[in-house]
Amino acid sequence: MTDPSLAPSMRQRASRLRDRLSQPRDIAALALFRVAFGAIVTISALRFLCFGWVDQLYVMPRFHFKYWALSWIPSPSPEVAWALFVVLAVLGALVAVGFLYRPAVALLFVVFTYLQLVDVATYLNHYYLVSLLALLLSFMPAHRWLSVDARLRPALRAETAPAWVYLLLRAQVAVVYVNAGLAKATTDWLLHAQPLDIWLSARTSLPLIGPFLDAPVVAYAASWAGFLFDTTIVLWLSWRRTRPAAYVAVLGFHT
Repeated sequence: MTDPSLAPSMRQRASRLRDRLSQPRDIAALALFRVAFGAIVTISALRFLCFGWVDQLYVMPRFHFKYWALSWIPSPSPEVAWALFVVLAVLGALVAVGFLYRPAVALLFVVFTYLQLVDVATYLNHYYLVSLLALLLSFMPAHRWLSVDARLRPALRAETAPAWVYLLLRAQVAVVYVNAGLAKATTDWLLHAQPLDIWLSARTSLPLIGPFLDAPVVAYAASWAGFLFDTTIVLWLSWRRTRPAAYVAVLGFHT
């Protein structure tokens, strides 16, 4: 049986946790995240349209590999495939400017996720992350600042957002980094520098750095750097003292 004396203590802890998660934080970062997220989705959709990737990945293949238990998901016709990417570009723009934000981000999640489920061969972990972030954003007040919605509806404006919003987004991105690091903990990646050795040696024509990419030591250095970065960057970003330097490292690494 549960000790009755523990109940008040548990309730107090739950209350403190709720208070901590509900503490107001400056909403600016959340709004800027929304802008960047919507802009990236729009740019990505436009690239698919401009470079012919819609035809290459969704129209030309006669067979689409389906995820387990999702073979019932229909493949779009050529017209529908093109229309969905146009819709995706528009939805990303609506999310970025914060106009009709709630329905726009929810519909973005549905359209983007559907396009990813059409064919396993189009899977990319970053696309999976986009679907997850769109789902999370649909529950967040990211449109209450720096948005058309907030301008048209002054009562919607807010200068703060609850702390749980930032904790949830940080946790989601942290999962991506840590999982990427664990995925690199293999003999191929660490002991044979593969596939980076293949990727880098195929890019020796790049200006300035190209001639160095064929050296085995570069592939090994890049492999270990990627492994150490992914497995530790969440820790350095979480520690206030190292956060500025870690953020600079994030920008440099991805650039």
